[in-house]
Amino acid sequence: MRLAMAQMAMTDNIDENADRALAYYDQAGEAGADLLFFPEIQFSPFFPQYENRDASRYLMDLTDRHVAALQNKALQHGMYVSPNLYLKAQDGHNYDASLWINEQGHISAEPLEMFLWEIRVQVMQNQVAIAMGNRVGTEGDVAFAGQSVVVDPYVNAASEADDQEQLIIADIDLTQTAAARKQRPFLGLRRPEWYV
Repeated sequence: MRLAMAQMAMTDNIDENADRALAYYDQAGEAGADLLFFPEIQFSPFFPQYENRDASRYLMDLTDRHVAALQNKALQHGMYVSPNLYLKAQDGHNYDASLWINEQGHISAEPLEMFLWEIRVQVMQNQVAIAMGNRVGTEGDVAFAGQSVVVDPYVNAASEADDQEQLIIADIDLTQTAAARKQRPFLGLRRPEWYV
């Protein structure tokens, strides 16, 4: 599997951010990627850093034209994509959400957010490759470090980015998952009967 991550600096212009995301999608397709990840709230500046800032203009629902454009790119390139946006939920709550768009362009899931410090723990516990794409640049008083990373099932960094905007490409050997689980059978140590 070939993985791509768009490490981006965002502006205050949603259309500009969306156009850059689509350009990264094309680059990933040309690089033969099977899966593309985007950083947190990719269509807007990182507004959570500003206390009491009205971010309602960044809200999108699943029928937004920018989401539809990503779905069309998924179909065009036959690639899975996980964009992240400020989602206007049907229950009236707004939150940042990562979507899962399959190679036919259909939204099939909203994966949970994952933080960098959790990645290696998650890899160790589950013996799977995990990728985390991040923002770069400065917005207001916050500097975003980038440092997007792909970690293989043996907890080795398969690909690491620096602090510059870029597309990260990493080849993932899916057979490593079975081998890692055989060598370190942590999943067999689970005790689901104790789960609350």
